[in-house]
Amino acid sequence: MNIAGVAQAQRTFTEVTDTNGDGTGDYLWSTTANWGTGGMPDSTSDSTNNVTISEDADVVINDDTAVASKLTLKSGSSLTVTADGELNTGNFIDLQANVDVNNYGTINVAARFLLTAGGADAYNHAGGSITASSLEIRKNGTFHMLGGTFSSTGSLGVQDAKGPGGHLNVHGGSMNFTNTDWFDSSVADWSLGLYTIDFAGEGTLVFDLDDVTGETRYGELVTIIGAAMTAGHITTDGVASSGATMVTDDTLNTITLTAVPEPATYAFFAGCFGFAWVMLRRGRS
Repeated sequence: MNIAGVAQAQRTFTEVTDTNGDGTGDYLWSTTANWGTGGMPDSTSDSTNNVTISEDADVVINDDTAVASKLTLKSGSSLTVTADGELNTGNFIDLQANVDVNNYGTINVAARFLLTAGGADAYNHAGGSITASSLEIRKNGTFHMLGGTFSSTGSLGVQDAKGPGGHLNVHGGSMNFTNTDWFDSSVADWSLGLYTIDFAGEGTLVFDLDDVTGETRYGELVTIIGAAMTAGHITTDGVASSGATMVTDDTLNTITLTAVPEPATYAFFAGCFGFAWVMLRRGRS
């Protein structure tokens, strides 16, 4: 997010070892001593800042609002947003390996949420909420959806024509997208085994298509999801043969994906149905 005529300032979080005066650090974004190059960003107006979290540094956004134009986490670093914390950024970019991000609060991304972690388990959405124009997962990066909500007005992208795609684990909470294109448009064969979407627990992935593209894209996406299940890209608990449960509504142009119920769950529902049927018969006799 570049603003014409405004220079992009570089801010670097270095995590000074002794910020408490007793040999320990507090890891807080809001602590001035934790910032090196460029100093600490202004949380109210510094929206043109490029922020870098140094290698192996740990930063916590706690009871504070952090603002950045572009956020880059170096190898081995970590970021935690607590329940009372908020992060507002133009592009959330995760470029290095072995990066760990945990969100329990609120993250707002004005543009796309781009995750290119090089195989690291890079993002854990444990609760709270996140909004973004789109979500793109590349280069074997992994997005763990464990709780809370993810709302997007755009697309979900898990395949990259330039290399390995990404991995999305929907194991809790709900994710909502209004665009169907989760594949790079330049990929000739989307069935390449370069990505996975796994479901478990009560995790839910919803495509709520807008009125403009809904009618034309709805049918295409239903077909694509079915083929992706057949190809083993969409799984339940990591089992390719399980696929996922897909509920469609061609009136509202919505597609909902969840984990396939375990056999015991099927038996429970079957038992409930049998009991209800018996009760109905008794009521009529």
